[in-house]
Amino acid sequence: MKGGTIMVPTIDKLLQIQDKDLRIAILKKQIETVPKDKAKLLAEKALADSLMDGAKTAIQDVEKKLKTLEMEMATLKQKKLDLLGKSHQIKKNDEYKAMLHEVEAFDAKVKGLEDLQLTLWDELETAKGKRVEAQKDVDAAKARVEASISDLEVRERNCTDQIAKVEAERDAMTGDVPEDLLRLYRRLLRRTNVDGSMRKALVPLLDNNCGSCMLKVTPQVRHRVLKNEVVTCENCGTILYNAD
Repeated sequence: MKGGTIMVPTIDKLLQIQDKDLRIAILKKQIETVPKDKAKLLAEKALADSLMDGAKTAIQDVEKKLKTLEMEMATLKQKKLDLLGKSHQIKKNDEYKAMLHEVEAFDAKVKGLEDLQLTLWDELETAKGKRVEAQKDVDAAKARVEASISDLEVRERNCTDQIAKVEAERDAMTGDVPEDLLRLYRRLLRRTNVDGSMRKALVPLLDNNCGSCMLKVTPQVRHRVLKNEVVTCENCGTILYNAD
């Protein structure tokens, strides 16, 4: 109803209804953010879980290396024993020296593997320490996430209850407003701002400017607003009222 007017005894009731609708919109927005907030919390816990999995994998990798190393050392030691077991069959001196040289080579390899084994044991202790710390992080994240999700669910329930209450209060007020004005109001209320928030259907006249689009209104529109008529801005269609 652009540029038109609807005579009503007072605009206060419509402003009260708008206050209720704005409150409802805020509550609904808080409910809408709950799934997103929950997803963030679950992602936080998933990150802690992944770090824990990484810590476990690191231990398994070191343990696998140690097992492979132990098998290799056992093989070398067995080869050495087999070689020494045949030493009584050696008759020539140069062959005996070659056998001793081979035994020394086995010992050197085993010594190198033993040094590597010590290094891997140190790595294993470090990895186990990291797993303990990761477990603490997982436990802390789990407790924090569960508490936060519980708070979100309480907020969601409270907001839902508040919406029902405020809607009932708003609906009880609509009987005092003419139906054609309610239709205009509801149509305007379906508009949204750039950020998706609800735009007001009623805004005050600020000097000679619309409180919504901030453009100057005509003297005729200003006169009607000051007479407490319900007048829509000729530019944006928002209902104007006299704040004084």
